[in-house]
Amino acid sequence: MNFQSKNCAKNFEMVLKKYTPMIYKIMAQLHIRQNTEDFFSEGICALYEAYLKYEKEKGDFSPYAYANIRGRLLNLIQKEERMMPKEKITALEFCPQNIQAISPNLDIRLFIQNVYASLSPTEQKLFTLVFLADLPLIRAISHPELQLSYRQGKYMLKKIRQIFQESWIEKTDDLP
Repeated sequence: MNFQSKNCAKNFEMVLKKYTPMIYKIMAQLHIRQNTEDFFSEGICALYEAYLKYEKEKGDFSPYAYANIRGRLLNLIQKEERMMPKEKITALEFCPQNIQAISPNLDIRLFIQNVYASLSPTEQKLFTLVFLADLPLIRAISHPELQLSYRQGKYMLKKIRQIFQESWIEKTDDLP
């Protein structure tokens, strides 16, 4: 290791100390809550790459580093999502299998409409795409009107499922 590379390493240590909060901020903005060590390491690699490739004539370092780190983390998220198993979700999983046998007096269509009305606009759009348009979750979340990450879509479906279950319990308690 020559003098110049030792100096470069010391300078990067200072840069890393200064930009570590930026890496964590980008991770929070992208809703990264699992495998945080992997994503943080990838953020450090992206910062180092930005540090090596930065040209002062092209502008400030901060926006360049931000774009580099964010882009690398987005690529890692996409890579992880491609490796996740694709699952087919049906509207039937939100209701008991023998719904008519349990509650013959319950109008299912009305029940679903009432629950649908209690969802947020984004949740309604996801519900429509997954259950009415019959799109797989991975395609529904990339719809132009949604643009959700896979994690956000899974979380939102979990929330919708919980709303359906709570409404189902309330509704069946009211039946004779």
